[in-house]
Amino acid sequence: MTAHNFSVIIVGAGPVGLSAAHALRLANIDFLVLEKRQNVVVDVGASIAVGPASMRVIHQLGLLESLLEVSHRSERKKALTVDGRLVKDTLTGSTSIAFNRVDYLRLLYQRLGSDQAKVLTGKEIVDISSTDSGVTVKCADGTLYKGSIVIGADGVHSKVRGIMRQMAIEEHPKRSWDAEEPYLTTYKCLWFSTPSLVSQQNLPGSPDMAVYETYHKDHSIMCLSGKLRCWVFLYKKLRQPTTQRLACTKEDMQQMINTFADFHITEHVKVREAYNNKINSSMASIEEGMTSHWSWGRIVLAGDSCHKFAPNLGLGYQSGLQDVVALCNRLHSAVAQAPDGIPGTLALSEAFQSYYAFRREPADTDAKLSAFVLRVSVWENAFYYFLSLYILPLLLADHILQNWVFPPIDRRMLVLDYVEAEEPFTGRVGWVYKIPTPSKAKED
Repeated sequence: MTAHNFSVIIVGAGPVGLSAAHALRLANIDFLVLEKRQNVVVDVGASIAVGPASMRVIHQLGLLESLLEVSHRSERKKALTVDGRLVKDTLTGSTSIAFNRVDYLRLLYQRLGSDQAKVLTGKEIVDISSTDSGVTVKCADGTLYKGSIVIGADGVHSKVRGIMRQMAIEEHPKRSWDAEEPYLTTYKCLWFSTPSLVSQQNLPGSPDMAVYETYHKDHSIMCLSGKLRCWVFLYKKLRQPTTQRLACTKEDMQQMINTFADFHITEHVKVREAYNNKINSSMASIEEGMTSHWSWGRIVLAGDSCHKFAPNLGLGYQSGLQDVVALCNRLHSAVAQAPDGIPGTLALSEAFQSYYAFRREPADTDAKLSAFVLRVSVWENAFYYFLSLYILPLLLADHILQNWVFPPIDRRMLVLDYVEAEEPFTGRVGWVYKIPTPSKAKED
């Protein structure tokens, strides 16, 4: 770190970490990304879904046009029971899109251009030290990296979160803090991708992507089937909730497939048939929860490091992206207001506190909505069973969700307040936060 340069060390080169790199780059803030894997573009996840509010930010990052080329648009939604009985079939009118996580990682990484050199792989962090002027990150290979702050975007089992917790408690041993394992796992999920089920069934007039949900007691299936690729998610409730990290072996995966083998994904396709044509697959626990501390000193968290949702609504990355926007807006302002371009510890603390205060309530809403949708699909109790089969299938329910529940939430989602761009989406409900108008348009 030079004497007159504010720099950010991002830990984690997943979608949230690389989005932060792009946002900082556009803010003219120096950054370095440390990733423990040996490669950035690794196919270890399933799909990502985003709506127009998130696409506005992706547009500001200069990635939307390219992303749309590899995306599927969702307009149709079906719900079934395990024997294939259709209980819901609606055209949602949604403009949401879904895409391969690895395709998005590739786009985020490649579009960094020459700044790809600032993304270092094989860098597993083991320690962070902090002073009034900056931070030093130590990696397992013995290398040290100096910066002004650390952004922990390293996921559910965040090393940054653990180090931050240790530092805070060492300073004041009686200080109240989040548990070492702050998230609760009640469900596990096996996902796999296959060639599109929609195209295989040759459905007339089918949209770019159809969303299928299969309901059953303590089990559910969600399927996103586009014209080229299909992603299937199998959810099963654990016997007992746990905060411990679950090991997922090949035997566990096979047992899960055996349990779901004869469940219908669509009216005509069962899990067994789809899984036999799988392209790839994986299994993981579904952690849920929210930490109470998102920062300490010169360390701040974003995305799954500080909040984790059930994935049914696809709000994980969208919420993480909002974290990035809220945080980078405040960092950009703090740097601009600092006389020498280097915000002090107090200014950074105020920025982090403002970031937390702004994002906590929206993240909590995302968590509650995500938890609700998962529990409806697995018939958590009689109330959810009744909702899934007799209330939500009504057209009125979809109308209420699409027109009265989600729009007030979406319209308040942030954009980067320092990046000029044309507004890509307009509609009946206006955005609260406007994208800055390009300078040329202002002059005209």
